[in-house]
Amino acid sequence: MNLVRSSMRRPLTVLVAVIAVVLLALFALRQMARDIFPTLNIPTIYVAQPFGGMDAEQMAQIFQPFFTTKKARRGTGLGLAIAVETVRAHGGQIKVDSNPGKGSRFTIVLPADGGSR
Repeated sequence: MNLVRSSMRRPLTVLVAVIAVVLLALFALRQMARDIFPTLNIPTIYVAQPFGGMDAEQMAQIFQPFFTTKKARRGTGLGLAIAVETVRAHGGQIKVDSNPGKGSRFTIVLPADGGSR
């Protein structure tokens, strides 16, 4: 119950944690998928937060290291910066669509070949 209450107070922290877990799982499965299905593209992953949302100014900065909208001692601002660099290193991309008061939607796309050419 405390986990639920905690996550409701820190929704962006939960969102970043979900993205990290999904990425780790995909990276672990990618090599196996390549061996079994050499032409398979890993599907697009959508992570949605149906509340909150960001304005254009915040969206322009969310992937910058140490950017945070949280109060002091509530976060480092590294979660999304690390996530986007990890995805890019594997040949993928993260896109975000957000509207204040309506929520945010992150789209993660990773190629099955890890971006190798």
